[in-house]
Amino acid sequence: MRLIHYDVSDTGRVRQINQDAVGVWQDGEAGLYVVADGMGGHADGEKASRTVVEELADWWKSFSPDLFHHDFRRMLQSLMQALEHANRTIYNRYNRTVTCGTTVTALLVCRNDYAVVYAGDSRCYISRGLRWDMLTVDEVWENQSDLSSSERASLHHPNRGKLVNAVGVKDTLKCRSVTDQLTKDAVFLLCSDGLYKYCSARTLQKSMKRCTDREHMEKEAAGLLREVYQNGADDNISFILVRYCAK
Repeated sequence: MRLIHYDVSDTGRVRQINQDAVGVWQDGEAGLYVVADGMGGHADGEKASRTVVEELADWWKSFSPDLFHHDFRRMLQSLMQALEHANRTIYNRYNRTVTCGTTVTALLVCRNDYAVVYAGDSRCYISRGLRWDMLTVDEVWENQSDLSSSERASLHHPNRGKLVNAVGVKDTLKCRSVTDQLTKDAVFLLCSDGLYKYCSARTLQKSMKRCTDREHMEKEAAGLLREVYQNGADDNISFILVRYCAK
């Protein structure tokens, strides 16, 4: 089996600074992919998202399945510790005069296993055969479990859409994770909200199913960008397409 990918991080047509960051690292049948969407005054969001990517780049430099005795659970635990370290760094460096942080969605693949680790509202989707699923849950106000049904359904509540979790905004971090076995020709899409808020779920689903090789990935990525611009996007746009395929 082998891994192929295509990544995009675009400032967009309105913003002056790209506060998103992406990272991709691959070695044989192992790979780590991350999308981070920074938030904070001026360039602080950019600093937060870059810190996450830099921290995971350092983690990957020493990554080896042998180091973890090929135990995927230990790999995942170590990855989450790296994100906790990034959280402390952002909190201590940048949360002085403004609230600074970043969402994160990271995909770790090693042989037949994968894990998605996330905080915030950047997303990860998977397409496999006839199935298409969103693996993450947006960590925003209306998705909190302790809300009443009427609060959750309110479209005009002032807190609707506000993040309730992110990397760097508190001194401790709680990430969610999803793990499963890989299936042949599975396709993943990791993305910031600058993509999915301006593309329908149907558009994303159809695009992912057409990603049969890197050439098609590049074509679909260009098509998604066009769709976003046509729908009036005013945000940064970042995403990574990953396919696990037969050699």
